[in-house]
Amino acid sequence: MRAIVMLAAGSVLLGMGAAAGQELISKDAIKASLLGPTRAIGKKQRAAVDLPTVTFDFNSAALTTQGEQQLDILASAVKEIGLAQQTLTIEGHTDASGSETYNQELSERRAASAKDYLVSQGGLDPSQLNTIGFGKSRPLPDKPDLAPEQRRIEVVVGTVP
Repeated sequence: MRAIVMLAAGSVLLGMGAAAGQELISKDAIKASLLGPTRAIGKKQRAAVDLPTVTFDFNSAALTTQGEQQLDILASAVKEIGLAQQTLTIEGHTDASGSETYNQELSERRAASAKDYLVSQGGLDPSQLNTIGFGKSRPLPDKPDLAPEQRRIEVVVGTVP
């Protein structure tokens, strides 16, 4: 079974971040979600936790301070539940605005940005972290295609086929 941590990347448009002021998701909640029951995400059933506090500026792959804080908590949870020795795949996603080529590249940069942070600041082993970008090809089914929640990262336990 694959477990996945969804990291929704809210938009910061004209300085108004969608995730601004939201509380960080606790380490215990992340651990429970990684080890807990599944829910429908896209077309698959996965164990997941939504982390809407991991955000990027609009059209950017740079993490916000709040996003970095949430990734610190994620790294700590991954280590505590013994997932640090397993392969994690960081999937980058975008909303539907922009060309397919641009969104593909942006999603890859977002995934790489999260990986770089998890290695340099979170202490995770880079050889255990893969990245992949999906651009706008895998939108959340319950959100509009242009919703800020579409600009996100997902962290999957295991490799993506």
